[in-house]
Amino acid sequence: MTDQQRSHDMAQAKAAKLLMKRTASVSSFGADHHSKRKGYAASVSTVSYMENLQEEDAIMKGQIRYENTYQLEPKDRFPVKPIRMMLEEVLAEFLDDQTYEQDNCPKLTKSISDVVKTRAKDLVDMRYKIICVAHIGQIRGQGVRIGSRCLWNTQHDNVATAMFKNHSLFAIASVYGIYYD
Repeated sequence: MTDQQRSHDMAQAKAAKLLMKRTASVSSFGADHHSKRKGYAASVSTVSYMENLQEEDAIMKGQIRYENTYQLEPKDRFPVKPIRMMLEEVLAEFLDDQTYEQDNCPKLTKSISDVVKTRAKDLVDMRYKIICVAHIGQIRGQGVRIGSRCLWNTQHDNVATAMFKNHSLFAIASVYGIYYD
């Protein structure tokens, strides 16, 4: 073995060790078809397992990535009526005996939104992105107008809204269903 070939093999081994430390890859050395031909140095082929490690970490953390199905349309449309009924139930459960307290309303709207989002995910196809918005205000004889704008596909995306009133407060909750793949 010549000095040039020996130094090349040492550099190749060192590069493989560095690559293995950085990307958890495996190198394959040995007699390949290029090493027998004149003028070609031995080549190193590497296979990276970094993606597999990231997928395993995601599965361990509960974040699962699904492959694209290239399904451009949902199997079922966004169920507006069942979600509207669910919204009315949740608002009645949370707010039936409540009085308006300014300090308590931010926590109450957050908890209503969380409950609505989890219940809506049970009613909707998993390919819909669910967005929940809740508003609570005090009844003092004033008028309120709440608006929203969305850029969406009118064939598949939709919104369900419900309103609740008692003696001291009003609440409006909306669930937006946006289809994505």
